[in-house]
Amino acid sequence: MTGLRALAFASLCLLAPAADARELIFGLAREDFQNRRGYRALALDLELHSAPLWRVGGFDIAGAGAITADDEGDIWIGIGPAMIRRFASRYFFEASLMTGYYDQSPGGIELGSGLEFRTLGGIGMRLPNGADLSIAMDHKSNRDTGSFNPGVEKLSLRYRFGF
Repeated sequence: MTGLRALAFASLCLLAPAADARELIFGLAREDFQNRRGYRALALDLELHSAPLWRVGGFDIAGAGAITADDEGDIWIGIGPAMIRRFASRYFFEASLMTGYYDQSPGGIELGSGLEFRTLGGIGMRLPNGADLSIAMDHKSNRDTGSFNPGVEKLSLRYRFGF
């Protein structure tokens, strides 16, 4: 995918939930690629969440768009639901399920397909300034839709704030 097409796709993914954006999340992460034993990459995340669309079982469910770029030059862009459940007024559990496009850079990490799904789960706490800090684990996989399915795990430190 050319840089211009990737930028256009990223814009569409991030504009959908941005129609009523309420939260922005920055993450710093370490990726562990299953097809390269012992190989780890640094990654940066950016997510935009809408205002909650539904409340189910105590979870606020919002629309979300995300982009991840790693130090190999690989980019993943996705969209899907994001959930958060707050408890004890200060703590929370977060989760999301996203479908996205993976753009492998020349010499980057092969994940077997451009179509990659992401699942994420994390725990966190509200800071005195009203922002949130969390630690999350996610997994990207093509769910066997590609030529092979090595997957990638990522552990991230996330900073969330509302506006």
